[in-house]
Amino acid sequence: MKKTVDTLFVLVLMTLGACSTSNSNENQTNFGKAIDTSGAIQISEAVALLSTTDSTECIVVGEVTSVCQGEGCWFKLKQEQGEDVLVLTREQSFSVPKNLSGKSVFLQGVIHWEKGAGNDTTSREPVILADGVIIR
Repeated sequence: MKKTVDTLFVLVLMTLGACSTSNSNENQTNFGKAIDTSGAIQISEAVALLSTTDSTECIVVGEVTSVCQGEGCWFKLKQEQGEDVLVLTREQSFSVPKNLSGKSVFLQGVIHWEKGAGNDTTSREPVILADGVIIR
């Protein structure tokens, strides 16, 4: 009898422990390559890195302001100062949901300078080629 009570007690504790364990990743959706979000920086910090180099690998966190409504192959991240930053999926290897605007994302990729659009060949704008995106 004692063994049955002990076994039952252990099972109850294991069940309660399993119920109270939370997975911090359960409310996220991944696109592209799996990424580690530790060490993520704000988009403005990533743009600031371009003051000393033409391109750099980074993990960025930010808020999406707009998304390609055709295929979900690009989106823009809100920047507090300056224009929003364009994010392209590297080699169009994945796409993101078209309803991503207003949501927070983590992404890993390379931020670099691209020439501005139109006839102005002197302007440059930051662009990120993303290898992976996590929506939270």
